[in-house]
Amino acid sequence: LCQCECGVQKYVRTRHLTNSESTQCNSCKVRESNFRRRIADSSLPSAVYMHLWPKVERAIDRCTNPQHPRFGDWGGRGIQVYSGWLRDPALFVEYLAELSGAMDFELVLDREDNNGHYEPGNLRFVTRSESQLNRRTNKERYGNEIRTA
Repeated sequence: LCQCECGVQKYVRTRHLTNSESTQCNSCKVRESNFRRRIADSSLPSAVYMHLWPKVERAIDRCTNPQHPRFGDWGGRGIQVYSGWLRDPALFVEYLAELSGAMDFELVLDREDNNGHYEPGNLRFVTRSESQLNRRTNKERYGNEIRTA
């Protein structure tokens, strides 16, 4: 019995493992194949896709995969990914590519409203220190006002 990185478990023949013929479940293989096809068909340079795709995958995984170790901090508390991006994650990549700082390797993807969703208008690229200030643990409520600690 083997487990894919996405959490799916399946039985695999030993020879397929030793020959590296089986390294992912079928869903992951299809997703990777679609991703490679999308890169080839896109007007965006492949370097843009390769830089932004992992950010998209991690965001989707944190919000949709209950097996993710930090699911409780995202999907478990209701944070969602815009439905159009779930249907076609390449559109998520294309949206991020249009944001200021998308190709700056020093910046991280951040939701402006930490309680808001991964959706158009709520995403930005910021420094790690700016992102750390935009956490639930750094904010206190004073009536209707929220102050950063």
